[in-house]
Amino acid sequence: MKNRHCPVLGLHRSHQWSGPHGGIRFCTGSAIPDGAQQCPRCRSMLVASSFPMNWLGKQSQMCRRCTERQASYRATKRDVRAMQIRSWRESASGKALTRTYRSSIRWGLKEVARRALRQAVRKGKLVKPNTCQDCHTVVPRTCLHGHHHDYSRPLDVRWLCASCHARVALAARPAPEKK
Repeated sequence: MKNRHCPVLGLHRSHQWSGPHGGIRFCTGSAIPDGAQQCPRCRSMLVASSFPMNWLGKQSQMCRRCTERQASYRATKRDVRAMQIRSWRESASGKALTRTYRSSIRWGLKEVARRALRQAVRKGKLVKPNTCQDCHTVVPRTCLHGHHHDYSRPLDVRWLCASCHARVALAARPAPEKK
């Protein structure tokens, strides 16, 4: 066997082994070497190229294998939840509740406001920014939500990222009554 050294640590080949994900995993000794990164999920020390870019163009915290596993798990969970919702909507109680909600005045106002906003953006009357108006994070325009504070004014919206929109919408809901 030739005397080969680990390219990151400069150690003998015996201190380098193949990682659980097929990438090169390094024996760290006491500190994280330059050019290597530790995955917080599987605790593997991998070279930086084993960490994919996320949707914002930044390097992901998790290694490629853990990222793929997480995406697969979320997709499966999403499919199961979609099936549960679909079966509930087809049940008698789901149909009755959906019919009641869709016949309400509030739902009609929401739909009119959403349609007017979509048309204004499509026709260029309203320009969608690329930053959230709450946290000022730069996100793709497709990920921004137009939050209506008042549905009677359909073009008066705050452009929010998904997490800020969920927080604002949750804060606007009335608190549940305690028994």
